[in-house]
Amino acid sequence: MLNQYCEAYKKFLNLAKTETETVNEVFRIAVEKGFQRFDRRQKPSCAPGEKWVQMIRGKGVVLCVMGRQALNHGCKMIAAHMDSPHLGLKPVPLDENHGNYYLKTHYYGKIKKYQWTCIPLALHGIYMDEEGKGREMVIGENEDDPVFCITDLLPHLAQEQMKKSIEHSPTGEQLQLLTGLSSENDVMNLFWERYGFRISDFGTAEIRAVPAGKAMDLGSDRSMIAAYGQDDRACVYGTVRALLDLEKIPEYTSFVLLADKEEVGSESSAGLYSRTFLEMPLTMAEIQSVSPWEMLAKTECLSADVVCAHDPMYPETTDEKNTARLGKGLAVVRYTGHEGKKGNSEASASFLKKTVGIFDKQKVAWQYGEMGAVDVGGGTTVAKCMAHWGAEVLDVGVSMLSMHSPMEVTAKQDVWNFYLGMKAFLQDTEKQDCDEIQYCR
Repeated sequence: MLNQYCEAYKKFLNLAKTETETVNEVFRIAVEKGFQRFDRRQKPSCAPGEKWVQMIRGKGVVLCVMGRQALNHGCKMIAAHMDSPHLGLKPVPLDENHGNYYLKTHYYGKIKKYQWTCIPLALHGIYMDEEGKGREMVIGENEDDPVFCITDLLPHLAQEQMKKSIEHSPTGEQLQLLTGLSSENDVMNLFWERYGFRISDFGTAEIRAVPAGKAMDLGSDRSMIAAYGQDDRACVYGTVRALLDLEKIPEYTSFVLLADKEEVGSESSAGLYSRTFLEMPLTMAEIQSVSPWEMLAKTECLSADVVCAHDPMYPETTDEKNTARLGKGLAVVRYTGHEGKKGNSEASASFLKKTVGIFDKQKVAWQYGEMGAVDVGGGTTVAKCMAHWGAEVLDVGVSMLSMHSPMEVTAKQDVWNFYLGMKAFLQDTEKQDCDEIQYCR
């Protein structure tokens, strides 16, 4: 089962290298599994077992399976994010410099810029055709496709460059994709022949440069997976599969929220701070004549995001007793944040105890984790977005090496146990006892 799951996960990674591709793949799988397209004007009956899916501006997804209990008893929610660090093409990207043609980019998310040089890059994106319809574009993934790259200096000429800090070598403006040596027409020929794409279309297109190539097994024992974008698609895939694979109607209505823009603050109309993610849950509450605040106060949420694994090559960056390790199971993270837990969400003792109890009962391998040693760094997740709604929230995820790099590393055991943990959480039937919580009716 573990190997079958991981093979399916790798195929998902190959198909979903951007948030738009991820949305489309999740939506396709959900519809195939019998999920209906949600439209609040249709007034769904909210009968147990009903399945709904809603796309949020082409960059987010909400999935729902109605439970046996009415919403005044609360519900279950798991949220993950679909965006990953990448290089986005600028609106006017094509530039000629001494006979070399480049595509200018602006990096997205926190990256080490030098990691993106000297590797094959592919272009993935969407553009609007003459009829105003969105079209997908992929160049660099097929065996006979050309790829793109960002060049770097040879060591013999890099004495001054190597004196600079990693943050400034290369600079953001030097992250330009080498794309041709002939003429503007020749450079654009492939775009035109394959997609009818003209140079003027760059301005309205949304095109990302991402690492080319497929997800691979790592290690002679094939115990790990190496691939781009596992932050946070390891959690996206595990969460979606957990909901779709439920064998029977859950006790509590279960929602999966997949959002964009987590890497830059979750602030867009498809980021989890957007109220659009609450449209389906609040509509269901309205139909059942339940106070939305009562429902949210009794809701149990998991923020599903990756967390750093202990790296023996850099032991000073983590507290080894409190940091997750590859291959030891899903990671439970009580708090996030940085510099004294700023920007964090911290789970209550009661919810933490209940959640790990669910994992123990179902024999899910799990471990504690945190995002780096005190004062070394830190990070935040979408947990704080759900905490604003008044719900119980706990961070869980898959531990990872080389996070935010073009090739992230996870352990198959962790990916598998994360899936098992999310499924156990959604199948839990224990009473959601939130009587201590005060809320406004």
